[in-house]
Amino acid sequence: MVGAINGMICGLVAITPAAGYVDGYGAIIVGLLGSAIPWLTMNKLAGRWPFRKVDDTLGVIHTHYMAGAVGGLL
Repeated sequence: MVGAINGMICGLVAITPAAGYVDGYGAIIVGLLGSAIPWLTMNKLAGRWPFRKVDDTLGVIHTHYMAGAVGGLL
């Protein structure tokens, strides 16, 4: 349940920079990519150097920073 909620939040954060520029199908693609990439970073990169130094029990860095970066770059 928590993973689904984090995925929805990631999708919303990712689509925010492009909300006025894409249509509905583009928003779905950005939302899918914006929730898949933070999930990968949360599961694969959580023990590596830049993320290991931060005490982030809820994954807020992955949920907001990574999703915002993906949405801004797309």
